[in-house]
Amino acid sequence: MQEATKIKFKHHVPIGSGATVKSNTTTNSSHHSGHTHSHHSKHIPVEPKVRFSSRILLYDTYTEDEYDRHPESGTCNNLTPQLAIMIKNELNEVKAEMEVHELSRCYTHFF
Repeated sequence: MQEATKIKFKHHVPIGSGATVKSNTTTNSSHHSGHTHSHHSKHIPVEPKVRFSSRILLYDTYTEDEYDRHPESGTCNNLTPQLAIMIKNELNEVKAEMEVHELSRCYTHFF
């Protein structure tokens, strides 16, 4: 019976400049004769991607009764075959009115 490979990761990112990640990896495997235990320690430089301000700012806003924050249903969710045809026709009309260089006309696609 094979023993599953076990891997442990410990990450330490100090606050401040020159952040590093410390990684300790432990593996157990029965693929070799007997069990093997290997420990790897790597220091990988990491730039902090998130910074938090120590200042707390509070603003007045509208209540849910005053301002509806629910999104409107998109056109694609209400698309009927008739509406799709109307959109295609309008798009083709706009494209037909555009000035296009004669060498670029072959790239103009109409629906």
